Amino acid sequence: MSNKKKDIHYESLLAPFIEQLVKEKRATGLKYDTPAGVLKDFDHFLCQMNIKSDELPKKLVLQWLEQRPNEKPSTYQRRVVEIRQLARLMIRLGYTAFIPPYGMGPNDHLYSHRVFLRAKKLIV
Repeated sequence: MSNKKKDIHYESLLAPFIEQLVKEKRATGLKYDTPAGVLKDFDHFLCQMNIKSDELPKKLVLQWLEQRPNEKPSTYQRRVVEIRQLARLMIRLGYTAFIPPYGMGPNDHLYSHRVFLRAKKLIV
């Protein structure tokens, strides 16, 4: 039986940071399979962009975070969240990284409002 956690191999110049983020999340008890897959997509993107340094520049992040046709707000938000976490890790380790601001994306406020309403229903 295959273990998803061992199937993902990161190859870009930022692979060590991505691997550390995944390792840290899993060390807290999170399964972290779906986010690891999102980060693999980002890693593939980085390989295509042929980056040359250990940094996460704004231009590259914004290019990755361009909303895709027919992409659901929740999918888009997952990409934003994972890049935010990767950028924070890199900054914590002393590297340069752009952290996507809150409110990114055309539907961010709608998505946040829906999550709030859903949580409110669970509380009541």
